[in-house]
Order: sequence, then structure tokens, then C-alpha cells
Amino acid sequence: MKRMWILVLVLLMLIGVEPTLHAFPNIFGDLAKKAGTKAPDFALKDLSGKIFRLSDYKGKPVLIIFTTTWCDYCREELPYYKEIHARYASQGLEVINIDIQESWLRVVRYSARYQLPYRILLDPDGGVAEDYDIPGVPTAVLIDKNGKILCEPCLALDGYLRIMFKKS
Repeated sequence: MKRMWILVLVLLMLIGVEPTLHAFPNIFGDLAKKAGTKAPDFALKDLSGKIFRLSDYKGKPVLIIFTTTWCDYCREELPYYKEIHARYASQGLEVINIDIQESWLRVVRYSARYQLPYRILLDPDGGVAEDYDIPGVPTAVLIDKNGKILCEPCLALDGYLRIMFKKS
């Protein structure tokens, strides 16, 4: 039965329909439970020492990317997230990267080396990642303008963003 649902999911995506996690609870189980819930608020420092508070961005969609500098897959995904930032930041999407449990210096060097265009936040004790129940890195979390989680992890991020920003 699970294989049938996966086949249906793949077919829908091939024809351009972006399914939500709610539509496929048999496949995704607990992942669908976070969608529609209020995103936990947090306040973290960015690399310049300024505080980013999620609640200050109510009324604006926010994409949070949880990463680490040692994660090879995170580095592989950088062009994808840079492209999302380039496409949607001018339309109102706030893209932030939360680096989990690493030193300021290490993250500064990493950010400079890969020329990350979005704001980088430090989660020194991993508390925010824990609040979001992040299973691993990279994990993207998309929050709508009302502060509700649209997807975590975002398996169909492109589809959510196309719907959110219909002009693109």
C-alpha cells in the first residue's frame, strides 16, 4: 500500500501538482503534524551580533535553513538555497540560515568562503534546533506570514514557494 502512495506522489509531482504532507499522512506520518502549527519563536544573534527575533517578522514569510559547516550535503544544497534567495527575497521572503552548535569564527569563515547572501544566525547550544525538533541537517522550515509552519522538513519547497508567490 505504501508503494502505491509513493507512486501516486511521484506521478503528481511529475505533472506539476505539488502535494502537501497533509495529503499523504500514510507516507510521511509525524512530518505532517507540524504543518499548520505555530512556529516556535526564538531570538538568535547573527554573525554581526545583531538579534534576529522570529516574531519581528510576522506578516512576512520566513524560510529557515538549519545547517552545520561540517555537513557535506549542506554544502551541496547551497546553490539551491542561494537561487531561492535570489528569486524570492525581493518578493518578501526572509531567508535565514541557522548554524547549529558551532563557533562564530568557523561560521564566519564558512559564510565568507561560500558567499552566503542571506542572514546567518548562530544556535550555540542547539536549543532552537531542538525546539523545532530538527532530525538532521540540512532541514528547511517554511513559515507563512501568519507565523504558522507550512512545511518541516520541506520536501516540496519549490511548490510551496510557487504557490506563495504566484507572480513567479
